[in-house]
Amino acid sequence: MARELHDSVIQILSSVKFRLQAIEEKVAASDEGTWRDTLKAKAALEKAIGEVRRISRNLRPSELDDLGLAPALRSLCAEFGERTGMAVNLSLNRLPKAIPDDIELNLYRIIQEALGNIEKHSRATKVSLRLARQASKLCAAIADNGCGFDPIAPRPRRTAKGGGMGLVDMRERAALLGGHCQLRSMPGSGTEIVVEMPLRNNETSKHKTTGEKG
Repeated sequence: MARELHDSVIQILSSVKFRLQAIEEKVAASDEGTWRDTLKAKAALEKAIGEVRRISRNLRPSELDDLGLAPALRSLCAEFGERTGMAVNLSLNRLPKAIPDDIELNLYRIIQEALGNIEKHSRATKVSLRLARQASKLCAAIADNGCGFDPIAPRPRRTAKGGGMGLVDMRERAALLGGHCQLRSMPGSGTEIVVEMPLRNNETSKHKTTGEKG
């Protein structure tokens, strides 16, 4: 579904946008009312294209299918650093040549959620992401130098809509695949999230090339 949205629907919407742009250029000098209508229609199409891209990425980032986990994480970290101004140190070591699709996707989503929490709450200036194979597991650690917090201190109850379910979601994603997710934090000392996921037998799972050699 994500690929169909990206490769088909977006292409159709983009084609309509360019046709509107051609109409806009023809009527700009002769019919101001129609020209303004085409501008509004083009703005609505641009908004629709952006929304379809967002939905497509939320379903499954195209980089995972096209390039694999390692390049997708590089792209995610580069975009995060550019958007937030935080320095991001990314380390990818000994990754398998092939990783099951469900592990790729859920690990990507956990890291994406962790970065989102850092952006919203940490007031950090530096972030590090380390991902490596250790024996039969993939281990990821996402750390920041932000304000940190006391994980056992009582906090106001928040809903998923308000962003309070992020850690629960990460733990559930890891547990779904037989792994686990731990949070380590102290006030004034930043926060670290450590994720471990077991790698399954290559012969029983669908795999994709990551671009990294183990």
